[in-house]
Amino acid sequence: MRHVPIRTCVGCRTTDAQLRLWRAVVDAAGRLHIQTGGPRQAGRGAYVHPEEKCLIAAISRGGFERSFRRKLLLPETAALLALVRGAGAEGSGADAPKQQGPTPA
Repeated sequence: MRHVPIRTCVGCRTTDAQLRLWRAVVDAAGRLHIQTGGPRQAGRGAYVHPEEKCLIAAISRGGFERSFRRKLLLPETAALLALVRGAGAEGSGADAPKQQGPTPA
């Protein structure tokens, strides 16, 4: 049987399979990216469920700031909320598009 990596959501603080979570990462230049699939990007990362309630909890409770060791900027927060709301309209997080890229700053 193959090992399934387990990660903790910075929003709800529950553990889940890594494949069910999105990875938010801050690259060396300080830009915030969201990974919904593909190879892992380098940088400080945090995992969050692709659900609005987990994202709001991660923002309001400081889960992202604690993981990234820096404050989130308002445009980053707005872009995160827009991303999860867009994925929610298309279906569950597991069916989210396999795209990655910087959030607008």
